[in-house]
Amino acid sequence: MSELSQNLRSLRPLWTGLPVVALCTGLSLSAAWQYLRYATPLYESTAKIKLADVNEGMVNTSLLKNLDAFSGDNRTSAEVELARSPLLLGRALDRLNFDLSTYRVGRVQTTEMYRASPFLASIKLSNPKWAEENFDVHIEADGGVKLTAPSGELVEGRMGQTLHFSGADVRLTRNDSLLELRPDLSLADHYRLVQHDRAHLLETVASRLDVTSTDHNVPVLRISYQSPVPQKSADLVNALSAVYLEDYLTMKYKVVNTAAETIGQQIKSVQRTLAHSEDTVEQYRDRKRIVNIHQETDTDLHKVAELKMQRSNLEMSLAAANDLYRYMSDGKRNALELAPNFEAFNDMLSTDIIKKIKDLQAERHDLLLRFTPEDEKVKTVDMKLADLNGYLLESIRNTRNNLAIKHRDIDRTIRQAE
Repeated sequence: MSELSQNLRSLRPLWTGLPVVALCTGLSLSAAWQYLRYATPLYESTAKIKLADVNEGMVNTSLLKNLDAFSGDNRTSAEVELARSPLLLGRALDRLNFDLSTYRVGRVQTTEMYRASPFLASIKLSNPKWAEENFDVHIEADGGVKLTAPSGELVEGRMGQTLHFSGADVRLTRNDSLLELRPDLSLADHYRLVQHDRAHLLETVASRLDVTSTDHNVPVLRISYQSPVPQKSADLVNALSAVYLEDYLTMKYKVVNTAAETIGQQIKSVQRTLAHSEDTVEQYRDRKRIVNIHQETDTDLHKVAELKMQRSNLEMSLAAANDLYRYMSDGKRNALELAPNFEAFNDMLSTDIIKKIKDLQAERHDLLLRFTPEDEKVKTVDMKLADLNGYLLESIRNTRNNLAIKHRDIDRTIRQAE
């Protein structure tokens, strides 16, 4: 019994503190519920755009090759910077009603209404300092309006009237289309209007905008935007995607139009050239009295082809003659030691001269076995060899000149025929 009482005594602090623990837990849950109830969540909308592949055609085929010199294999990074540029953001904001924000002011929370506003507002600022400042609006049930400017200036009026301030003109009208769809929506309440400066609005939108690529190797852009109003985030993403696609198509149309214009000019130039050529051909036929120009053209082409073949043969013979003449001229002091190629000179006279030279060379070798080089018989043979070599060299030179003359004549004939 004493042991049981001792255990109960040790558990007494737990029993006495249990209500405090329960109270703290309940208060924590209540505070968390209230926070979640009044906290403003951020909604994110995402759009994905597949970039054009330069290796494929417009319908994912390789039938049409992209000839754009400014296209790269991987331009995803450049397209990311383009999509988030102030130029495209400004074009997207021109399509949206982000320049004027409308808020419903409550006792605990202020909520942006965007398209859920029961009235339509327009503000024309003449004082730029009132941009990004609050216009306090109280709308009564009977349609009365009390509007307070950022400077504290108060103006009263009614719905549909233009309220004039020293630095702005404000007009409020009922949003009848929305009020008909939502009869439970109350018009009489406390509101706040903010006219945004475009530069500040661009910075605010850019801070919540995220443009990335899904993968380095996959040409897909991911455009995301966060906003407390879900419809606002969706509208901005859709508008920016539409502006980006229109800008891409505009640039492509410019490239295509420029190419088409250039091709059209070239076609016109070719047409003028063809017309001039037809006139020239007609005048030539009339002047030469040609009846069948196709047949005569074929004959002339055949003749030109034969002349070109003859010219090629002459060029080869002339090249061989030049080489042989140069070889014989450089070594005429040691003519007995030369072994020239006389393939280009195969006439009977050249053949007889070469045979005589060979016979005299053999005779000279035999004489040198019995006599000295200063002997009269050896000198006589040397003189005969020198005469034959000189005659042969002069023959080669004359032949070379003759071939050059024929080559010039054939060249002139070919030019005239063409």
